Amino acid sequence: MRKSGSNFTMIMPAAILLVLLIVPFTMNYLSHLMSVARESAIPLTIKLPIVDSSAFTVPSKVQQYEGFEVSMHLATQKLADLINKIGDITAEGTGIQGITGKVSPEMQAEIVGDGLIVENPGPQEQLYVMDDETHWTWNVFPESSGNHKIKFLLHLHVYAEGKDTPTIINVADANVNVQGNLSGWMARNWGWIALLLILPVAGWWIKQKYFGTPSS
Repeated sequence: MRKSGSNFTMIMPAAILLVLLIVPFTMNYLSHLMSVARESAIPLTIKLPIVDSSAFTVPSKVQQYEGFEVSMHLATQKLADLINKIGDITAEGTGIQGITGKVSPEMQAEIVGDGLIVENPGPQEQLYVMDDETHWTWNVFPESSGNHKIKFLLHLHVYAEGKDTPTIINVADANVNVQGNLSGWMARNWGWIALLLILPVAGWWIKQKYFGTPSS
């Protein structure tokens, strides 16, 4: 009975560690397969009447754990003018995304997305290129595989009745399919993998040293 108990004591840590490693990887892989089946046929959905020279740069497929770049190029002055013109001919509160008042061309932008790490999160100031056009760039790092949505948001200054009302609107949604990365996963978990390989050897050594058959 003593020998059986010692074997069980040595096997259990290895089994628990194996489960802790295999289960997350399996769930991640199954999630990736399901997301591929649901992959959207529309990689980018524009939420605003975008003016000329506007552009969005988003890769449709990327590798898990490998960073990629996302950018948005907008003619902010023309966009503000267009929103204001539409607001002038529509009833109050029925303009673009409910905007009421005059929109300033001074805007900030940000992107958000579940399962994605944005290197420079939060509202970003304008970087003018030319002719009041603005270019924003973000570095994104995907932690999990699957189909992820990136939302492009604009932070506006809307003036109505002498007040500046900060307003956030959704400019566009982009779908990014993150492919599973086995080598990247192993590189991030190499310590646990090494421990899993060493544990049986350590268990065998402990068994021989402390539970082996005494010499006559």
